[in-house]
Amino acid sequence: MYINWFNDWLKLHIFDSVRPHDPPTDVSGPAIWGWLLIAVLAAQFAVGIALAVRWTRRDPQLFPRPMVLMLFLTPFICTFQEALGDWEGGLWYSKDTPLILFTMLERPIPFWVALLWFAWIPLGTMIVYRMVATGVSVRTIVITAVALGFAEMGTEAVACNTGLMDYYGYFVTVFGVPPTQFLTNGFMYVFIGVALAYLVPWLQNSSLGAWKWTLVVPTVMGGFIACLTLALPLFVVGALLREHPLVNWACTLLGLVLTVVGSLALLNSKWVKLFRDHRAAISQGGVAMDEVAAN
Repeated sequence: MYINWFNDWLKLHIFDSVRPHDPPTDVSGPAIWGWLLIAVLAAQFAVGIALAVRWTRRDPQLFPRPMVLMLFLTPFICTFQEALGDWEGGLWYSKDTPLILFTMLERPIPFWVALLWFAWIPLGTMIVYRMVATGVSVRTIVITAVALGFAEMGTEAVACNTGLMDYYGYFVTVFGVPPTQFLTNGFMYVFIGVALAYLVPWLQNSSLGAWKWTLVVPTVMGGFIACLTLALPLFVVGALLREHPLVNWACTLLGLVLTVVGSLALLNSKWVKLFRDHRAAISQGGVAMDEVAAN
């Protein structure tokens, strides 16, 4: 893998202290927990679909059907990067989990993991995007983002503490989950929601054709990668100071602070304010979406 190649090339082995250990072979949990996660995530996925149908019908300008469709297709890509994330991040799934979806790079990817992406990304993104677009207070949006981050982390915590998955690598953990998840999970929805607030009006007025809506996919993936990049210092600190018990809570608090600060910075940006102002005018019947794009 590239870390081994990079170390051998430099002859410095600078990544040795943060390299994941060999994956475990004995990660196993009762099947009932796997079925329970599948049931809960399937119900959440159904809620996301129901909201998507309702919102595309009520406000097709704000929720164009092609955009919503792309939000629900993006998790396909996320699912296939799980195996790479395992090697670099030290995350292993139980081979005994019900309904193994596929095996990639010798990593088992259970069905509930794919369902996790499909249940969270479309629903969380639509909720925050709608809040941004309809003028909900910044404070409420930030609280919602933090709550979404905690809820998603709670899903992983259940899996980690029931033997369905294991962060076996170099992470310090809180309830079995790396504290970096607070940043990547919560802030990601604000990042993507704000990006869509800028992108959707422009796409509405664009002459690129129907394929223009595929830009939503790299927007979602870009938001996810951006949050991982912001979380990188927490990864490094957790790796170098993994033996210190206070580090995990310090990383957790820092992740929460970064989530709040980053969300505030984005939500108070110029284009978000313009988007909100024009959306308010649209709701009063005075402005078209192409005027939003023009600004």
